Amino acid sequence: MLLLLLLSSCTAYRKTVYMQDPDHPQEAEYSTMLAENAIRFQPDDILSVSINCAGHPEIAEPFNLPLQPVAESYGAEEYVDMHVGRQTYQVDKDGNILMPVIGKLHVAGYTLSEFENKLREILREKYIKEEADPIVTVRLTNFTIYFLGDSDRRTGMLSVKKDHINIFEALSIQGDLSRDSKRWSVRLIRPLPDGKQKHVRLDLTNIDIVSSPYFYLHQNDMLYVEPTKSSLLRQDQQNFYLITSLSTFILSMATLVMYFKNLN
Repeated sequence: MLLLLLLSSCTAYRKTVYMQDPDHPQEAEYSTMLAENAIRFQPDDILSVSINCAGHPEIAEPFNLPLQPVAESYGAEEYVDMHVGRQTYQVDKDGNILMPVIGKLHVAGYTLSEFENKLREILREKYIKEEADPIVTVRLTNFTIYFLGDSDRRTGMLSVKKDHINIFEALSIQGDLSRDSKRWSVRLIRPLPDGKQKHVRLDLTNIDIVSSPYFYLHQNDMLYVEPTKSSLLRQDQQNFYLITSLSTFILSMATLVMYFKNLN
């Protein structure tokens, strides 16, 4: 019995602890694929593009969309920020956006920094040559991650405010995983630009996850966390106990009713 208990404890440990390293180093460095796995724009993305010129705002103004009121929510229990921001561009099915003065620009396939550099070069070469140095700021406003499964924790969607996020950062913001989750088999569903979907199973208990090309998440990624069979069995047992208790209560009440009828 003691041996079975030890074996079950070891199994539970291997299936629960994140980023396990078989070598157990006290200190180590692991390479990631952040540079190779940068977010690239694709059709239906929504971009915020702002162009400024230090000391010469009148030069940059024709290249910007008009300002409009913007409301940003920072969580149901936090606050809503009301401010004024630039209108956004939606990338069309051909991967283009239409900007004032400049016209149509192809953006699909570019990273955020690559498109900023491209737009800055266009402004310097064709429009703003000597008057001022253009400052270009681009943001992906639809960087959203979706979560399914693991009903004991928060599910739904997460709006990302920076240009990259890894899977552990996203899960920690959502409240981490319960002990009943299949941490060794988390399904990642990633939409592709051609309309297809890529399905990948990730093992979060292995240190190799940090070197995976799927360690950093992309826009519209969906994470499905499956519950273990033991958690489903416990739920079935709870339902069974509830039904049994309710049936016992009804039977007891019926017995009491029959008993008092017989007394009368």
